[in-house]
Amino acid sequence: AVLNSLLVAGVFVAARPLIGREVALLGALAIALDPFLIGHSKIVHVDALLAGFTALSLLLLLRAEAGDRTGRAETWALPASAVTGALAILSKLPGLILLPLTAVILFSHRRAWRVGKRREYLRRYGQWLIIVLATIPLLWPGLLWVPDPLGNVKTVKRDLLVALETPHHMADEYAVNALQYPAALLTRSTVPTLVGFSMFLVLLLTAT
Repeated sequence: AVLNSLLVAGVFVAARPLIGREVALLGALAIALDPFLIGHSKIVHVDALLAGFTALSLLLLLRAEAGDRTGRAETWALPASAVTGALAILSKLPGLILLPLTAVILFSHRRAWRVGKRREYLRRYGQWLIIVLATIPLLWPGLLWVPDPLGNVKTVKRDLLVALETPHHMADEYAVNALQYPAALLTRSTVPTLVGFSMFLVLLLTAT
């Protein structure tokens, strides 16, 4: 619970230069008062940590990009985004979504495709990936001494397939289709979460 509270504070600090103090405070309060996050924070569970580290990683990445656009280079933001991204992956395997999502954010700007800029953005993404890959074994060195790495990869693959095909509640109707997770998010998210996500989309579209 203490770490999740610190992550919410970190989200506020990271978002403040991007969207202003008032909006950042409103967003942080919406996250802090989210009943699902509060519930997961009360128990020894990884979902709340995954959400906090993922949000912080993405906000720090946006900070790095915003600093580049305004000329106020924040060189610390990209490494900090990678470290918190690694912590998200270590918290729970779905944190791997940050790998493609970071690339999407970096290359969503038109200037990333200009002549002479493409290599620079590839270098940034490469730096981000290297820091993530270096941080994971640094924080969990036991990964370097896995007796059967190939077998573990196969086990993870099997578990992912089982998790994909099996609902948390066995009585739920379940089918693997493109609308499964969007429908679940819409029906199980809170009103503050949906409002905040809508504001984020507006901000993202106006920024690009």
